[in-house]
Amino acid sequence: MRTDAVDMEENRTRMGHPLSRGCFAHLSYHSQSGLTYVSGRSRCSHHPHQMIRHHLDDLRDPRDRIRAITLDVAGVLVRPDHALVLPDVRPGEDWDAVFFGVRVRQDSRYDEVPWGSVAATVGTTVARVRDYVQRFHAVHASPKIWRAAPGAAIFLRQLRAAGIPVAAISNTLRPMAFEVLERTGLIGSEGLAADLIFDSSVVGIAKPDPRLFHAAFDRLGVPAAEVAHIGDSLDDDVEGAVGAGAVGVHMQPFGACGIAGHVDIVRFSDVDLMGGREG
Repeated sequence: MRTDAVDMEENRTRMGHPLSRGCFAHLSYHSQSGLTYVSGRSRCSHHPHQMIRHHLDDLRDPRDRIRAITLDVAGVLVRPDHALVLPDVRPGEDWDAVFFGVRVRQDSRYDEVPWGSVAATVGTTVARVRDYVQRFHAVHASPKIWRAAPGAAIFLRQLRAAGIPVAAISNTLRPMAFEVLERTGLIGSEGLAADLIFDSSVVGIAKPDPRLFHAAFDRLGVPAAEVAHIGDSLDDDVEGAVGAGAVGVHMQPFGACGIAGHVDIVRFSDVDLMGGREG
């Protein structure tokens, strides 16, 4: 579930993709050449392996070696603390499925939500999912309800240790990206630098506008073609990054979107910073 700044209808996140296991690819870091895409694995019958390989072959062009990473905030670096949204969270319920399956709408209308599919993935009833969505709608703008996403802190430490420049790019309803990241412990010497957080409510430009991406790329000092942006929104993050000249990486833990033109990942560990070496 995502929120969008500036204009909820013009820059809205579309997260109605099938909630099934997806496909992903690996990024690999090499000290001489930077990050490059090196392999792909298919984990779903509807997402042909050859299509994934086509993406990777395109990205192997030396001009497209990845030397820096930018990351979306909500859905990538942080996720809701579901117990602060729904007080009676029950064992076995996976409420992240709601976050990635439903987008927050300013008008509170959720006519297009596949309630049955979302509820089945969560492991609960449609009534509880509807209740969660309404509760989340009321509190999502509060920095207090967010927690670091699984693997986010480790991934940031790995990037910093490898000397890979990293920045955060976020659409917000009010200036809150810095506060959220600070509260979750993701800002610091082993995480994000305080001056490398690009909040749409502060900059005055929202994704997918390429100017917000370029502001981050310029600060990092890396050409757009050598940056990979990881986000959970197909239009704001992936298409926005591609439109800005960067590589779009779609993080979708509950299933690949099945649309060509970018790489899908499920979790941070799908990004290999060890040059493809095993364990």
